[in-house]
This record gives sequence, C-alpha cells and structure tokens, in this order.
Amino acid sequence: FIRIDCSYHNEQQFSEVLFGQDSMIKQANHGLLFIKNAHHLSNKIVSDIMHYFLVEVNLKLILIMHINDDIKEISALRDYFNFIVKIPPLENRSLDERYQFIEKFIQEESVRLDRKIEVNYGLMQSLMLYPCKENLFELKKNIQFGIANAFVRTKKNQKVIIELLDLPSNVRKGLLYIKENSMELERILGKNCNFTFDHDKTFKA
Repeated sequence: FIRIDCSYHNEQQFSEVLFGQDSMIKQANHGLLFIKNAHHLSNKIVSDIMHYFLVEVNLKLILIMHINDDIKEISALRDYFNFIVKIPPLENRSLDERYQFIEKFIQEESVRLDRKIEVNYGLMQSLMLYPCKENLFELKKNIQFGIANAFVRTKKNQKVIIELLDLPSNVRKGLLYIKENSMELERILGKNCNFTFDHDKTFKA
C-alpha cells in the first residue's frame, strides 16, 4: 500500500515521485496505490495517469479528488474506474452532520492526548460555519492544528483549552455567518455554553 498526497507536490515533483527511477509505481507493483487530492493536478496529468495504469501497470488505484457535478468530467472518469464514490462536500451537508464530525475529531484528539479538551461557544460556532475548501480533510486538520497549539501552553495533567487564535485565521470567517444561522446553531449547540470533550463523551456547561 503506497500513498501520495498531491497537495504536497507540484506537477513536476509529482511526475518524478510517480514515474521516476525509484517511483511509487514500482514500489506499489501488485499492490494498491492511493493518490489523494488529485484535483491539484492538471486534467492532462490525470488523464496520463489513467492511461498509464490501464496499459502498463499491474496494480490497483484509488484516486481522491474534488470534482464539479460536470457530466463530461464524471463520464471521463468512468472510462477508467470500475466505480466512483461521490461524497458530498461539507457545504451540502446539514449542520447536524457537521457537528457530529467536529465532535468526532475532537474526541479522537482527547483520546490520543489522554486529556479533556474544552471549546468555548464562539469557537464552536466558527467551526460549524467557516467555509472548508478541502472539506472534511481541512476541518480535521484545522482542529488538530488548534489543539496542538493549545496543548503547548497547557500544564501537565490539565485540560486543554482551545482559543479561536489557536486555529488558522480562515476559521474566524465562520463568525460572519452566525447571524443568519443563529436559530439552527442554538438548536444544535444550545445557548452560550462551553463544550468539554472527555475521550468518547461530550459535556455542555
């Protein structure tokens, strides 16, 4: 099993990693190659990869990329893949679902650090509403980033308290959408309460 994340390579680097002398293709031969964030590549590179795998390589391929609901684009991919799984972006999911993901990601970090993690109401509102271009990957990454920053200043055996400034600046954009979503947020989050995540449990106070 070999994994490549295209967000960390430009096209030239990606070509070298995939097709070079010590290529990932050779390493993954007769196995599985997992290519993530392929939307960072040009259509030509993606097409070349598909053609190469059809003609030359004896291995299985999983390709993850963001695509528009363009029938031509989806049809082109169907020419190469046995099946395509479409996962709706966060912007097309309900706020209830988004809260479940946020809760899951923070609980996972609580388990990993073996610490309670506290999130204030304003920060939770921002996490619920800010635009995530990279969808769940970005949401999880930003939560992990914020918790890591908060953990650095936390004394031994104390709970980790996250502040809005611990997270990337784009998370603050969620504050711009609070007014239009206030009723829905109050239904899901409650009113002006802090959240404490303790391993697989969540408490509001």
